[in-house]
Amino acid sequence: MSQAEALQLIEDHLWQVVVGVLVLLALLAVLRGRGKLDQLRDEQARQRAVGASLGLETPGRASRDDPVDHLWSSLAMGPEKLGPFPRFAGHERVQIQFEGERDGMKTTIALHTLDSETTPPDRSTLACFASPDFQFSAFDLKPAVEPMGPLAEAIFDAVEKALIYVRWLSKPVPPIEFPGRTFNKTYTLDSDFTVSIRDDFDARVLAFFEKNPGWKVQGVKGRLLIWRERVTEPTERIPAFLSETAAVAQVFRRPLNQDL
Repeated sequence: MSQAEALQLIEDHLWQVVVGVLVLLALLAVLRGRGKLDQLRDEQARQRAVGASLGLETPGRASRDDPVDHLWSSLAMGPEKLGPFPRFAGHERVQIQFEGERDGMKTTIALHTLDSETTPPDRSTLACFASPDFQFSAFDLKPAVEPMGPLAEAIFDAVEKALIYVRWLSKPVPPIEFPGRTFNKTYTLDSDFTVSIRDDFDARVLAFFEKNPGWKVQGVKGRLLIWRERVTEPTERIPAFLSETAAVAQVFRRPLNQDL
């Protein structure tokens, strides 16, 4: 068959060709969807197994036969489900992965998305603990920023002062520091309760964070939110992550360290 004859054949049966292509694309989409659905089922099965080993449950038990409904049921608004942490301000997309009680604390493990448009998406695995033994003022603890060079710091200070002068920027509130402690180089602590927070961050708390850098911790009444920024924990590492974050939470419990 010549090229001209082939083109004529396609032209004569153009409608059938278009329909055939559309059907093929639809079949490929169905097969791809089934593959993703199987992956979703497998991941949810792994999550349930890990949760059972930890004494925690995965959300949406009634919807486990349908993995899509199960995934939907695990989505929650952060402030409503976990608490009014500053972390969730304007970024309320939270997927609950595990919940229950651990070491006498109400425990929730969740995946939080700050920005899904970045590559890779800006997500972090969070641990939230709630307990009446938490008696501290609200605070925000984060890793200290690496110091800038002398020239860069001078330029930054000059720009900051200029913006403050023209009232485009508010004068920053200095972080709370503890004289003589390496904690000041490891972490930055912010709180509106500058007096009482020093009692909450006693010698034991400071020593713990000096030996364990990199955590982000926010505290509100009776609740702690703990994570490492932009770290998404795979299912198989959840037991280790829970152990690490529970150790952070234990440092703040009363009366465990009320005599320190």
